[in-house]
Amino acid sequence: MPERYLVDQCAPTLAGMKTGSLFTIHGKDPERIHSEIRRINRTLSGKGLLLLPLHSTSAFCLLYLYRPKQLDQDLKQPKCTKLLRKCGYSSLRTTTCLVHLIRRLREGSGFPHEIGLFLGYPPEDVQGFMEDPHCPSKCRGCTGGCWKVYHEPEKAQVLFEKYASCTRSYQKRLLCGASIEQLAVAG
Repeated sequence: MPERYLVDQCAPTLAGMKTGSLFTIHGKDPERIHSEIRRINRTLSGKGLLLLPLHSTSAFCLLYLYRPKQLDQDLKQPKCTKLLRKCGYSSLRTTTCLVHLIRRLREGSGFPHEIGLFLGYPPEDVQGFMEDPHCPSKCRGCTGGCWKVYHEPEKAQVLFEKYASCTRSYQKRLLCGASIEQLAVAG
């Protein structure tokens, strides 16, 4: 997995601005993919980051780069715990929640919308989308992760701009020779 791809998809998470990022890699060699995951985890674990395969098929692998400590804090927010319980999460321990999320993804009964909580999206926006995914949102951002904004669009727009700026900066730094380990902020 080229470092450029990781920067393009996950710069805000690498920079410590965002809890997590999802991205898909395509390929039919699961051993090579898992070897790359192990390599990246060796490189980034000291910075407080972890790369986890959430779902794999013969054609692709859905990967989750995240900051475990930040995820733990996010999932303890009362609004998050309420939404997770509503989605059937019986235990709110972070590891157990991740296992439950992986199970839901692998069951293939649709994409679990609570995944936004694992990416650091505001619980109000995750709830708004879960209640009616076809309802028009106030705005939508797609840099550093797409989400429909139902609550505080001005605040979200500022955040989208920060994510876009971070991604451009990290892309330039990578082109100038910085390694992924140098780009990852310790957290």
